[in-house]
Amino acid sequence: MYMTFRMMHGELARMPEAMALAVSARDHLNSEHGARYAVSVNVGGDPTAMSLASPWESLADYEKVRAAVMSDAKLQSIVRMTSGLASDTQDMIGQVLKAPSGRGAYAVVNTATMHMPA
Repeated sequence: MYMTFRMMHGELARMPEAMALAVSARDHLNSEHGARYAVSVNVGGDPTAMSLASPWESLADYEKVRAAVMSDAKLQSIVRMTSGLASDTQDMIGQVLKAPSGRGAYAVVNTATMHMPA
């Protein structure tokens, strides 16, 4: 199993607007592409941080949805509306692994950072 995360930092004064767009993107991804994305905010930490996360059974499942998303005109229009709402974005992908002792799951996370111009 794999997990993907997109961590975004919004402009504090425009967080309600940024959150509404993130929820709109989540709803579209889940209904049109069969994904299982969730939107969350950072409670007790950075008030401008929010994330979009989804589990995937395989990397092939993730790549299939990514390919469909790249040609999704409605989602691309939602992404264009985020201009000025997010100052930087960080994408992460992790693999959920079982400990050799069988005592529980843990994750290995590989991170790539993309900075979007404000």
